[in-house]
Amino acid sequence: MSFTLQVLIFSSLLFVLALLLFKAYLSSSNSHKNLPPSPAKLPLIGNLHQLGLIPHRTVHIMAQTYGSIMLLTSPWYSAVLHLLTNKRVQSYRHVREDEIACMMEKIQKAKESFVNLSELLVSLTNNVICRVILGRMYEGKDFKNLLEGTLELLGLISQP
Repeated sequence: MSFTLQVLIFSSLLFVLALLLFKAYLSSSNSHKNLPPSPAKLPLIGNLHQLGLIPHRTVHIMAQTYGSIMLLTSPWYSAVLHLLTNKRVQSYRHVREDEIACMMEKIQKAKESFVNLSELLVSLTNNVICRVILGRMYEGKDFKNLLEGTLELLGLISQP
């Protein structure tokens, strides 16, 4: 994997993580009226890190401390968890298969000439994500320039 691709993937993940943390911060600053007691939780993963290898025993111990009705994860986390279920991921299998087939065609058309795998993998990832989230492909230089510009802005250090 080339350094550019690694930086691109890392920057994208960092951007998504920053957005999710910001969302978690905003939701935690809202008033918490009539919520059941809850053990301390982390942004994004909630109380998942506290469940351990034997979750039912951990929940039993927590219930002794916080009561039989307690809040273990935020509603936002539950919605995200619903989006990443096996059933939901499998529902987009045809999109992944179509895009991989397109990538294989591009490689076959190249015949004996060189193929930039980094560019093909970035294009594959972009196409799958766009088709799943936005419902259509955004291929071409415009989207790539927009993505590169965003990543460049994310990488800049603000100076006073």
